[in-house]
Amino acid sequence: IYHPAQEFREENGMKGVFAKEDIPKGTILAKIPWTAIIPSDDEEEEDEQIPCGLVDRLERELLLGEKSEFAPYIQYVQQLELEKEVPPLWSDLGKKLIKEIVNGKYRDDK
Repeated sequence: IYHPAQEFREENGMKGVFAKEDIPKGTILAKIPWTAIIPSDDEEEEDEQIPCGLVDRLERELLLGEKSEFAPYIQYVQQLELEKEVPPLWSDLGKKLIKEIVNGKYRDDK
């Protein structure tokens, strides 16, 4: 659920959520139910490590495609133009990793 004073659009080559009007400080902008969040496969992860359980889970959901319970999001991720649409504040390692996962090149040698 998104606040009605926001809209999704592309501006200056960046896609995102933009305010259509002033929004008072402290306003809840979005409510995302836990059922809509892809959970990590790891029960406990350290704060300083790359979240491998989430990486593994995202890869598994991508491989499931339309059979994934998160199919709409998976389809969205698969159609991203990764060179343009991965957030610029992500680390170089994070950008490389998402590209490998989406392109089916990520494999964990467990």
